[in-house]
Amino acid sequence: MDISESQRDPLTGLLNRLGLAAALQEFDTLGRRGLTLFSVQIARFGHINSSLGGEIADRIITLTARRLQKTFPNALHIARTHGDHFCLLFEGLDAVEETIERLDDFTRRPFAVQGEIIVLSVRCGVARMDDSLGSAGMLLHGSETALQVAKATKTRASFYKPEMEEQARQAHRFENDLRVSIVNHHADLHRALANDEFQVHYQPIIECDTGQLYAFEALMRWSHPTNGPVRPDLFIPLAEQIQVMHILGSWVIQKAIADAATWPPRADGQAVGVSINISACQFIEPAILLNTVSQALDQTKLDPALVKLEITESSAFVDTMSETLLRLKDMGCRIALDDFGKGYSCLTQLHELPLDYMKLDRSFLKDLESEDPDEAMRSRKLIQAILALSGTFDIAAIAEGVETRQQLDEVRQMGAKLVQGFLYSRARPASEIPDYIKNFVPGS
Repeated sequence: MDISESQRDPLTGLLNRLGLAAALQEFDTLGRRGLTLFSVQIARFGHINSSLGGEIADRIITLTARRLQKTFPNALHIARTHGDHFCLLFEGLDAVEETIERLDDFTRRPFAVQGEIIVLSVRCGVARMDDSLGSAGMLLHGSETALQVAKATKTRASFYKPEMEEQARQAHRFENDLRVSIVNHHADLHRALANDEFQVHYQPIIECDTGQLYAFEALMRWSHPTNGPVRPDLFIPLAEQIQVMHILGSWVIQKAIADAATWPPRADGQAVGVSINISACQFIEPAILLNTVSQALDQTKLDPALVKLEITESSAFVDTMSETLLRLKDMGCRIALDDFGKGYSCLTQLHELPLDYMKLDRSFLKDLESEDPDEAMRSRKLIQAILALSGTFDIAAIAEGVETRQQLDEVRQMGAKLVQGFLYSRARPASEIPDYIKNFVPGS
């Protein structure tokens, strides 16, 4: 296949989308069969660009392209179709699962770029020529449809099935309806808060050493009047996009602190704390955030040391964030870095931000019990490295997503101070929390 300059990606030298489409069309003309196409996206890559800058982001893209070429010499073509999206085309590929494992492995190996240590993760969609995708030209659409399913379900990889087409159309209609609903009800958002469309549920956080109840994380829930319960990963990004997250965020702060002020102490008399997620959008107008926290503390008389405010690692850190966090610390609140290692890991954040806690992302724990010993060992080494890092910076580590006793025992032995997850409880409505505290048995 002759490749023109217009069919190459100028940054990486790989095929671009136009070039890949031309290659697939040529395979159809030649009658080539047995093709498999992987559509791969670097998870949450946009935050690298916004937080660390375009130069580092471009460097990561070029390094990723080189790794793909080195890791998959058997690929017919490797393309960068746009942004953080790559495609890999194979012929006669039987080891599909092994290829997915290799994709996952090569992205988890850290990049060192201009003093930053960056760990990526990927999601991929896989499409193979069969009865439902009878031509090479259909593979790109099929693999990208499967990729969207992998992203929506937060799975590492998804394989194309014909029914995904209708599911994708339904998801698009739902998201559009949701977007219209939030926009149309912008002026009525306070009414929605008042009529219990929005609620705060609480998930317990447990001390590793004692098995005692330590705190609860406040998690926002929305029951839409027509669409019913809406997942937070759907409505929170939309609320941020249309700039109403500061209203929702302020309400959650007030509600969570007010609820925590009414909770009974543990059996040993120790008060139970509350952890509250703060959106990056709330740092755009720091005066509102600071006033909201200050007023809630003044009104409830809750000890500020019981309030832990969580910021996400991959947020686009605005200039005022560090200063605002210091002012929140001056009030007596604690600061946590959420989802550490989920999208990328920036060591300067651990050094520059006034952190008391860091939360190990749940994705690292899921592979601890893998039947693949290499995968389990890789996960264990990553967790050990992150927990050692938390010790180096004197930051207490919280392990999220603990679902089994084996996971609990392992992260405890590796140095986690606190844990939360379904092993103890799902998030519970506010009305259940007082009884949960009273009936909680340490170590159970």
